[in-house]
Amino acid sequence: MEELKLSASPDSDERQRRPPLLTLPFARTNLVRNAPLTRALRVLNAAAYHVDLFSCTLDEFTRISYKKYSS
Repeated sequence: MEELKLSASPDSDERQRRPPLLTLPFARTNLVRNAPLTRALRVLNAAAYHVDLFSCTLDEFTRISYKKYSS
């Protein structure tokens, strides 16, 4: 991956449905789809709906991440 892109817009708080915080690369292969960085971006996007990633503690982030992906 060459770069990571943020996709948050200034008016995202006014919308009911927010766009994902980080854009995921288009994966043509399973190798890219399941790469560690791609999986990390997916976890960050899922957690961003529940906590503020820029101000939460590691404990909060871990609790939300495990709750989301343990089911």
